[in-house]
Amino acid sequence: MLQVTNEQELVVVRQTFPEAEELFSRQRIAEHVTSVARIIAQERKAGGSPRPLKLVVVLDGAMPYGMDLGGELAAAGVSDLSIDTIQLSRYGDDTEPSQTPAIIKDLRYPITGEDVLVVEDILDGGLTLAYLKETILLPRHPASLKITALLQRRGAQLRGTPESDYPVLSFRDDGRFAIGYGLDMKRGQARHYRAIYLVPKPIKKG
Repeated sequence: MLQVTNEQELVVVRQTFPEAEELFSRQRIAEHVTSVARIIAQERKAGGSPRPLKLVVVLDGAMPYGMDLGGELAAAGVSDLSIDTIQLSRYGDDTEPSQTPAIIKDLRYPITGEDVLVVEDILDGGLTLAYLKETILLPRHPASLKITALLQRRGAQLRGTPESDYPVLSFRDDGRFAIGYGLDMKRGQARHYRAIYLVPKPIKKG
C-alpha cells in the first residue's frame, strides 16, 4: 500500500479545495474506531447475548466506518457478526436537503429478532436517521437496535432526533462541510480521502 502522510494528502485535497483544513487525521479516526469496537465487544461479552450482531451500514457515507468497525470488532473477539447496507437520501445531487428521505437501497436480509447496530457517518440535523430508525427499522422488530455514528456536528442536531449510543468524534458547527473518509461534497466527490477535512460550503448558483 502506498504510504501517504497526512501532510501529503492535505496538499492533494487543496488542489480541489484550496481552503481545506484537516479536522481529524486518519490516525485519530483509527484510534477512535478501535476504541468504539472495544466498548461494543465488552458490552456484548458482559451482556452474554446469544444473538449475532448485525451492522446496518448507512450508504454511502458510512462505508469506510462500517468496514473498519467490522474489522476492529473481529480483532476484539466479536465473531458472530454480519453486515447489511441501506441507503436513503435527502440530498440527491444537490447540497440542500429535501424534506422526506427516499429509500435508494433497502436491506437485503430480515432483521426480526436480531441485535442491530446502525452505522452512520455523521449526526447532523438528524431527520434522516430518525426516519430510518422509527419508520423503517423498528417496525421490522429487531431484538435490539443501537446506533453508532462516527461524527457529531455540535449545534446542528435537532431536538428529539436519535443520538449515538457510543462515543463520537465531535466538532463545532461553523457552516463548513466535512469531507473525506466516506463524506462527500456532492455526487461522491471527496469520499476517498483517508482523513476528514472541513471545507467552505459551496455558494449555490441561481
